[in-house]
Amino acid sequence: MPLTKASYSMIEGAPNNVRDFGAVGDNGYRPLSGVTEFKGQNTAGWSLSQWQTLFPHVVSLSQTLDWAAIQAAINYASRGEYTRESVYIPDGYYVITTSLQLPNFATIIGQSTTGTIINNQNIEMTEIGQIVNKEPGSFIYVTMKNLTLRGGERGININVSGETANCVFENVNMDLHTDFNVQVNKLLQTSKWINCTFADADYGLYVPAFTSNLNNFINCEFNNHEWSSVYFRSSEVNNFIGCRFEGGGVQGRATIDVTDTRNLNLIGCYFEATHEIAIGETGSCNSIVVDGCHFTGAVRAGQAGWFPYNFNSDGIIQFGNNNWGEVSSVGPEKMFSNGMNWSGKSPGGVSGPQLGDTGVNTLYTAYAKQKKNITSKWIPAPAGLSCDLLHFTKPSIVGATSNVKVLTGKLTIHYYGLTSGGFEQSFSREYLVFARAVGFSAIGSTLALGANMTVGSATLTVQQKTGADANSMFIEAVFTGINPATDLGSMLQWSFDYMHGSVVESDYIECAIAY
Repeated sequence: MPLTKASYSMIEGAPNNVRDFGAVGDNGYRPLSGVTEFKGQNTAGWSLSQWQTLFPHVVSLSQTLDWAAIQAAINYASRGEYTRESVYIPDGYYVITTSLQLPNFATIIGQSTTGTIINNQNIEMTEIGQIVNKEPGSFIYVTMKNLTLRGGERGININVSGETANCVFENVNMDLHTDFNVQVNKLLQTSKWINCTFADADYGLYVPAFTSNLNNFINCEFNNHEWSSVYFRSSEVNNFIGCRFEGGGVQGRATIDVTDTRNLNLIGCYFEATHEIAIGETGSCNSIVVDGCHFTGAVRAGQAGWFPYNFNSDGIIQFGNNNWGEVSSVGPEKMFSNGMNWSGKSPGGVSGPQLGDTGVNTLYTAYAKQKKNITSKWIPAPAGLSCDLLHFTKPSIVGATSNVKVLTGKLTIHYYGLTSGGFEQSFSREYLVFARAVGFSAIGSTLALGANMTVGSATLTVQQKTGADANSMFIEAVFTGINPATDLGSMLQWSFDYMHGSVVESDYIECAIAY
C-alpha cells in the first residue's frame, strides 16, 4: 500500500515530514533500481510494479528515492479535495531527477534556506524544472518557504492555460540553473516574493507573455544573470522594494527588460556591476518610477573600471531621489525627475542627453510640486476686442538648456449676461492649460477641452497670444461678432488652478492674472 505518515509527525494536522515517507537527504544519488533496503525491508532487485506498491507515482526505476518520497509527501498532503496539509522538508541535500509536481493550494516548508537543498546540480533530469505545476489550468495559492532550489535547467517552471496567482515565496533561493531561475508562461499575478534569491542563470524571472500584474518583490536579490534578471512582456503594477541587482552578462542586454509597462516601481533598490542597460523598455506607458535607489556603476567584460548606466525607453521614466555611486549615468531620451539625483564621484547624477546636441532629447525635471489658485476680479466683457487673462513668466537661468520648466492647470471662465432686468443667463467653460519653457526657447502652451464660447451674439475664443519669448507668454480672450446693443453689459471672471515645477524652486514658471 502507498506510504503514509510514520514516525516523524504522527500528530494529526502536523506537517507531513518527507523523512516519514523515506527521503534520506544526504546528497546521495539513489535511483530506485539501486536501493537494496527500505524501511527494514529487502528491496534488492525490486521491479517497477513492486516499487509502485509504495510509490504509485513512480514510472521508472531511474527515478530517485528522495524524489519519490518527497512527491509521496506532497500527494498525501493534498489527498483531500478541498483541504491541503503542509509538507515539511528538514535540512539535507535531496537529489532528484524528476520534477516535483505541486497542486494548487500546496504548502512546502523547509527547515532553512541554507540547509534544505533540492539538489539537481550535476544530475541530469528527465524533465525541465525542479518545481512544476500539477494542474494544467492554473497554479494558485501555492506557498513555499525556507529552502533552496539548485541546479538543472530551471528552478520553477510553470506552464498553465490560465493564471499563476496568489502565491507566496519566502526565503527561497534559486541558483545555478542553466536556463531560468523561474519561468511562468503567462499571467503571473498577485503574488509575493519575500527575501528570495534569483542567481546564476541566463534569466532570473522570465514571463514571456501577457501579463505580470500586482506582484511584490521585497528584499530579493537578483545576481549574475547573463541575459536579464527580470523579463516581463506586459507589466502592470509590479513593485521591487529593497531589492539588490548585482552581476551581469551579455553586453547590450538589460538587467530589467520589459514591454507595455504600467507602474513598474523600483523603490530603495541597489544596482551594482550589472548590465550597462539598467532598464530596457518598449511600448512605454510612461509609468516606470525609480526612487530611493543606488547605482554604483555598470561593468563590461574584460574591461576595468565602472561604466555609466543607461536607461532605454520609448517613453518617460520618472526618477525620484537616487544616488549614483562611482559614475554619473545617462537617462532615457525622455525622463522626468522630481527629486535629487546626486553623484559623489562626478557631477550630474543622472541626466538626459543635451538638447543642444540633437534637439530631440528632453529631461523633464521638477524640484517640488506646488498647487496654487488665482482668481480675477469681475470685469465688463467685452471691454474691447480682446483682453489678457493669464501671464506666464520664468527667470532666465544660464546653463539650464536641458531642463524643461512645466506648468499645468485648469482655466475656468465664468460668464453672466446682464440686461435691464438683471442677470438673465450664466455659464462656465473649462480649459486645460499646459505651459512649458525649454531652456531659452519661447514659452509655449497647449489648450485642451475648451471650445469657443458664445457670449451674447459674440464669440469668445481663448488662445495663446502671439509674441511669446523666452521669459513671457500671455493667454488671451478674443471677442468677435460684437453687438454693442446687447453685449456690452456682460461680465466675465476667470480662475486658474495649477501645479508647477522645475529643477530648482527659483526656476519655476510663474503665472498671474493679467487683467
